[in-house]
Amino acid sequence: MAQVLHLHDAPHILGGASAYLRRMATELSSQGHQNTFFSLDAPMPGWETSSEVYHYPWPGSSVTRRRDFHYSHPPLQAALAACVRNHRPDLIHIQNWTVFRQTLFPCLGRLGIPTVMTVHDFSLLEPNPTGVPRTGITGGPRRLLDRHSMHRAAKAVFSSIDRFLCPSQALIDQLGAPPEKTRLHRLPVEVTAKAPSAPTIDPGGPLRLFFAGSYYPSKGVDILLQALARIEVAVELELAGGGPEENNLKELSLELNINHKVKFLGPLVRKEMEAAYTRCQVVVLPSRVLENSPLVLLEGGSFGRPALASDLGGIPELVQDPAHGWTFPSEDVDALSACLTSIAANPAEICKRGIALRAFVAAKFRPSSHWQQLAETYDELLK
Repeated sequence: MAQVLHLHDAPHILGGASAYLRRMATELSSQGHQNTFFSLDAPMPGWETSSEVYHYPWPGSSVTRRRDFHYSHPPLQAALAACVRNHRPDLIHIQNWTVFRQTLFPCLGRLGIPTVMTVHDFSLLEPNPTGVPRTGITGGPRRLLDRHSMHRAAKAVFSSIDRFLCPSQALIDQLGAPPEKTRLHRLPVEVTAKAPSAPTIDPGGPLRLFFAGSYYPSKGVDILLQALARIEVAVELELAGGGPEENNLKELSLELNINHKVKFLGPLVRKEMEAAYTRCQVVVLPSRVLENSPLVLLEGGSFGRPALASDLGGIPELVQDPAHGWTFPSEDVDALSACLTSIAANPAEICKRGIALRAFVAAKFRPSSHWQQLAETYDELLK
């Protein structure tokens, strides 16, 4: 059995990558592997005694931050090297690591330890994947510096990682990693043998929608709220999660006079998520940015709920409009409004597409296949 060091920049932030890491660590422990964790700012929830954390001393200067994030930050390099000396891992497995790439990945390359990266998103291609406001250098100089740092970071990542595990073909096609290092590795999604109850369709009742995720501008929840304000059909929206945009979204729902249609549920535990999937008719993901293989759409599909999502990244290969749901052009409020109106007018399509998505998830996202492929990857690198 192996000693595995897991690297994830923000395991305390809700999201698909953090949820996957918790599940993977539990699975690896059940197989006899030993897990340790290295992260930024906060330890791995539930694994605090096995975690080492680097606390970045946030400087006031945006120039200093850019230097640290995009070029070199020796204190982080020293902390990672000390962690490796302390735990002597047989293998390193990376989830998300959005900043400090010019520090982290060259360091990994010098260590010579077999390294796997599960690529959860398109952040290797996007300098600001969550869409948060940026300060400091703007305009053309920022774009030039972004291109330069992204090119250097990609070169460091591609040379230091031994295997890239990609949950979608769209990510493989756009990532640009060496093909011999890249594998398609679908996420593990449980589908019960007994089919869940079909979504309740009440004649004249509201269309019930569900969104789950982090409240960042990149997720496009504001676009969904604007679309709800433009349609005349009855609708109810439940939102699960948290993040920096939560108060702004609540204020927007008040400004649009749709606050009576929108319920903010906060972060949900597993049982609460299952109940939310069961209550809804359609799972919505109106992202502004390239999505990879969104877990919320797959989990909704496992409950027989079709997807309504923007047409970016790996979403089209999951939704396959019209087979498993509906897609619309990203940030197009009118197109999303038209989709919602059409869905409400054709309730039979909700059940039909939900059943098809459930069958697709059951066939392509078997947990047993996922963990077997991961074990084979580890074995291959540890020979």
